[in-house]
Amino acid sequence: MRRKILFLGGEDVGCCLRLFAKIAKADGEMFKIGVLVCDNDSLENFAINIRTGEEKFDFLYFEEGRHREVTYENFSVQRAVKWDDWDIFAIGQKVGLSGIEESYEPFLKDIVGFVREHLPGAAFVLTEPHSFDEKFKGVKFAKYGYSSENMRRSVKKAVESRIKADNIDYILPIGEAWSRLKKAETHKNIKSDDEHGGREGNYLFGALAYEMITGRDINKNLYRLPFVKKEEAEILKNIIHSTALEYLKK
Repeated sequence: MRRKILFLGGEDVGCCLRLFAKIAKADGEMFKIGVLVCDNDSLENFAINIRTGEEKFDFLYFEEGRHREVTYENFSVQRAVKWDDWDIFAIGQKVGLSGIEESYEPFLKDIVGFVREHLPGAAFVLTEPHSFDEKFKGVKFAKYGYSSENMRRSVKKAVESRIKADNIDYILPIGEAWSRLKKAETHKNIKSDDEHGGREGNYLFGALAYEMITGRDINKNLYRLPFVKKEEAEILKNIIHSTALEYLKK
């Protein structure tokens, strides 16, 4: 059975899901993956687009077995949702806003309502973003006192508050796994800059999503991330696996 996943997010989500596809292929799992890409990937922007239907986003589509990725221009949220009978719909708040509880309202509820109407059988997943690096001095980090730990706590609280409030099926805890990996101090390429994930950060996203969705232990997956030492890969996979297990039990 080929499962179908639709993600809404920024361009970096596409990078993460390319790795997801490679991880899935190593296990013989088959997926159709769609990514609606928006530079301003706030919940408010996506909710407004549902109302207007303006076709202004790029849509990345990958179907394992065809061995190719296709980019379509001029897509709307409506068009992406209706493109296929998706099994899983995933979205997250824009990173800088993700720890501000009021930024989710009423936009997430509007998005959930639209998805439930058109994809009644799909699981709705809310991603929990990672925090900014302490070195980042952008204005959007100021609201967290330029503290990664303060931002981490705010994001976790905001995301977890939405589960019952907005009828979310489960959380994809990217931020939690990211925080644990940073504390391990073993990986240099978790980020590409002070805001975005690097090679290992993107793998963390893709692999965690894969284990949360399939329930398959990432430690047993045969895909090897290039240029990562074996012992570092084992630490990375163990952190991903332990985080997935903890959140799957909730």
